Amino acid sequence: MSVEKCSLSILISVVSENKKIGDLGEDLACRFLVKHGFLIKDRNYQKKWSEIDIIAEKNKKIHFIEVKSVSYDTNNTKEADKYHPSENMHPKKQKSFSKIIETYISGNKMIEKNARWQIDVIFVCINKDKKIAKIKYLKDIVLNA
Repeated sequence: MSVEKCSLSILISVVSENKKIGDLGEDLACRFLVKHGFLIKDRNYQKKWSEIDIIAEKNKKIHFIEVKSVSYDTNNTKEADKYHPSENMHPKKQKSFSKIIETYISGNKMIEKNARWQIDVIFVCINKDKKIAKIKYLKDIVLNA
């Protein structure tokens, strides 16, 4: 019984740490976008099946942005450099992401307004020891959903 409690507390701790890293990554991504002339329209737009991390606008174009965040310590720099954000955009995620974008577009009458839009991914790699982050911005990606 105590082993199960220990395992559960470790799992909760890992989930909590991952949430903190994800939230920090989204905050850093928003700062990056604002610095580069974007207007943040919405964050964490949710439906039962999915979520859009950031919805931003620049030059009259709506950007649906998925943020992927990882953290590493100084000794594991090479491992962090090997990670690619597309690894977390598996087919099931792509399908749910497409569905929530369609929901947002129809709910905000973007088709009637002839609104332009695209899908982007921001990868935030956080070095916890040095308290710095690297940001990669992948623009106008195509989903295979």
